[in-house]
Amino acid sequence: MLLLWPPDVEKLASKQNLKGLIGALRYRRSSESLAASHIRGEAAYTLAKFGARAVEPLSVALTDPKDYVRAFAAAALGKIGDPRAVEPLIGVLLDKNENVRCNAVAALAAIGGFRAVEALIGAMKDESKDVRKSAVVALKTIGDARAVEPLIGALTDGDNDVRKSAATALETIGDARAVEPLIGALTDSDKDVRKSAVEALKTVGDTRAVEALIGALKDKSKDVRKSAVVALKTIGDARAVEPLIGELGDNDPQVRCNAVEALKVIGDTRAVEPLTCALGDNDSNVQAAAVVALKALGPPSGVKSLVASLDALNSHDPGVRTAAVENLQAISDVRAIKPLIGALSDNNGNVRDSAMVALLEMGDARAVGPLVSLAEHSWGTESGAEDAVDAVAVVLERCSRGVSKEILRRFVEFNDGAIRQNEYETCPGFEWGHVSGEHRVNCSRIKQLARQELIRRGLKA
Repeated sequence: MLLLWPPDVEKLASKQNLKGLIGALRYRRSSESLAASHIRGEAAYTLAKFGARAVEPLSVALTDPKDYVRAFAAAALGKIGDPRAVEPLIGVLLDKNENVRCNAVAALAAIGGFRAVEALIGAMKDESKDVRKSAVVALKTIGDARAVEPLIGALTDGDNDVRKSAATALETIGDARAVEPLIGALTDSDKDVRKSAVEALKTVGDTRAVEALIGALKDKSKDVRKSAVVALKTIGDARAVEPLIGELGDNDPQVRCNAVEALKVIGDTRAVEPLTCALGDNDSNVQAAAVVALKALGPPSGVKSLVASLDALNSHDPGVRTAAVENLQAISDVRAIKPLIGALSDNNGNVRDSAMVALLEMGDARAVGPLVSLAEHSWGTESGAEDAVDAVAVVLERCSRGVSKEILRRFVEFNDGAIRQNEYETCPGFEWGHVSGEHRVNCSRIKQLARQELIRRGLKA
């Protein structure tokens, strides 16, 4: 029956008038007009809000003469997600209009189920690249293992986007059957396909891919190289250590940073010296990553590590300078004494503290004078003076014979110094309270050690 007046879809929706909207979905004029088909399309879109009650009329609308009405009907059925729509939607996969077929594919992905998977596998052979891509994405969403072989086949599709989507879908499913085909995709002409293949191999995590991923470290695309480094980190095979060390020289800082993190995760000590050299990288993120990696792998050694650590003392990053000091302490080479003494004047407290500890551990007499100066400059300003005085005492116990008589006499004349501090205490019934006070630095130990050494030398104490 023809309606005399065009239905108002918006008004029908506001009144939740399902019967009226179904009528609008069937609205015709004696001569088909654009306005009439527009009303039907709007009605199809709106009926998705009514759920299962709208499935039957929307399924009928899949045969509407207008393309966009059929497309809206397919999309609405996907939103509803009722399994009763699967068979009608499968029929639409043969629709003459590409957009209708794409919407039907998306709807089947939303509904899922055995029949939907079979139909979507068939849609991967559609003449339209957009429909094929939509089918691949749909199968990825469902994640059914039956799709693995067809998706492997799609890795050789003539369209770049389809191949890329196929690799991504295989990553999501994570089936080991895809390893060899994905290895083959590492030579694809499209960099995005190669990158997706690398990421899929990372997720599958099969060691058969290690050598191929090592080869991908030489890919001309930095994005592929970055992903290959992350994949090798995830798999964690020791065969990747030397190639990853080589990536510390890549011209892209993110590749270098990823390589540092990968070497840390794999945990092979062959990486210690190269990672120490990475402290001198011109990128602060690489330097920071190297600091963390070296703490995980253990102390460095060797001349290259010494030189790299000395260079890293000039870094703008205090964390890198602190790590460099700690490395020099671990290497324990006398050539580091002078640079470590220089680090006692660093503008960062952590660097100064680390340098003090390093000099204390190395026990070289040349450190005594600078440590004394550090203690004297700390008087009345910070509690670090106490640490400096303790360090002087320890070094003095180890190597007092190397200390000049002038410095020894300065020790003998030391007076206990007062350092103002902010302390906190609790009072019953109150929160933490602020109290200002003084703490005295005890210098008696270094005074005694200095006096003993002067006497031993036959000098006046």
